[in-house]
Amino acid sequence: MFYTDIALLGRNGLAESSNRDMATQAFPKVYFDVEGGQPPRIVRTPEEESRLDPLRWLASPTQVAPTLPDWPQLFYNVNLPPRTVFNSQQAEEIGSDWRPMDLRAFQPAVPGVSLTPESATATAAGGDGSFDVTITGAGASGTWTVDKDASADWLTLISPLTPQSVDGTVNYTAAANSGPQRSANFYVNGKTFTVTQDAGA
Repeated sequence: MFYTDIALLGRNGLAESSNRDMATQAFPKVYFDVEGGQPPRIVRTPEEESRLDPLRWLASPTQVAPTLPDWPQLFYNVNLPPRTVFNSQQAEEIGSDWRPMDLRAFQPAVPGVSLTPESATATAAGGDGSFDVTITGAGASGTWTVDKDASADWLTLISPLTPQSVDGTVNYTAAANSGPQRSANFYVNGKTFTVTQDAGA
């Protein structure tokens, strides 16, 4: 152990704290290297979490997505290894030579999402449709947006038309089809929803 504030917890205390977080905290979450030798990690699944040494890696007490936790934070000093700081009082005590590390650098640009369902069929007569978007991971933007194939003028996005920061529903409408079967895609933060429309009579 490198630092007094961490050493006071003891290795058993760190293990117990980390294991408690593993049992109760939603994913994704930030883990900090209590020995200060490695940058923080964003852990997105229980499988990733199980590979971390609980005596070395400490989970943040707050959920990551869609925003980063207030504490703990990793502070850096150009002349020393990184240091984990657990509250504002400790941040004041270590002095102005230490600066908080911006964890957004360790996040993807946009949050991960899942789409339910991932595809749909529209009749030749056209009509309305929808699918649900669930945020599954952290991202620097904290939001998801919807785009569609530019060439699919028969498919219209109804809502949402602005970036969204919580789970939601995408609503669209398909125009009537008098020609052959056709398909087009909506795109949400890298995930694809496909609409296939039946051929016209």
